[in-house]
Amino acid sequence: MYKQLILLFYLFLTVPYTSFADLGLPDIQAVCKIELKNGTVVEGVILIAEGSYAQYCDTNGFYFLIGTETEKAELFNIDFYAIQPYKGILKHAPDHWGTWGQWFKNPNIYYLHDVTSKHYGYGKQMEIKTQTDIVDSSLIMLKRDIVHHINYELLKYIPIFPKVPEELFLSSEIKSIKPLHVNIDEIEEFELVWRPSQEWIDQISSVENALIEIYSDTDILLPVWLHQMTEEPERYKNLFKPWEF
Repeated sequence: MYKQLILLFYLFLTVPYTSFADLGLPDIQAVCKIELKNGTVVEGVILIAEGSYAQYCDTNGFYFLIGTETEKAELFNIDFYAIQPYKGILKHAPDHWGTWGQWFKNPNIYYLHDVTSKHYGYGKQMEIKTQTDIVDSSLIMLKRDIVHHINYELLKYIPIFPKVPEELFLSSEIKSIKPLHVNIDEIEEFELVWRPSQEWIDQISSVENALIEIYSDTDILLPVWLHQMTEEPERYKNLFKPWEF
């Protein structure tokens, strides 16, 4: 049901003589707040980075295509010392979008959705797809280092969940609740919430505790939440490698 549990089962079969199995890096999830151009405010939870047994944490973000020549990826950086000065805010202004210290005029904006696991081994020799291919295929490939490539779908919407689902792990495979699709063209401001309300904290804690009770006899790698990382940076800073192109 959960990729972490499947991985654990695999490790149990392949490493029978170890008392502790390294489950890799956890997913990173966050509360986000989106203000639409009509004044509506939408709050929900969002997957900002996909963890893995390979000790990589691949992160989502935004992709700006300006005219026919310039493209720029703005990612939720899991270094967190890189994202901290910017507070994870993306703002719209008439004819412009502003993000993390830079403004773009009349860009086409996409949400970068990590689909690496669905395209494993795809285009290993490519560092980044050409601009034309990006638009035609709605898929972009970015390069972390010489051996690790990340595949992203370019979405015109941001998938967010209006409440914490009982599965806890945010993905397209969740059955208990479907994500809202918030159209990027309708967004006035996007913000990762560093200090969620007590209502969100209680909801996250309730779902976590229920999941821990269900799998009390099994090691399970729970997601880490952005507000937890910002409250205890020393605890988490060495777990995640900073993003590098």
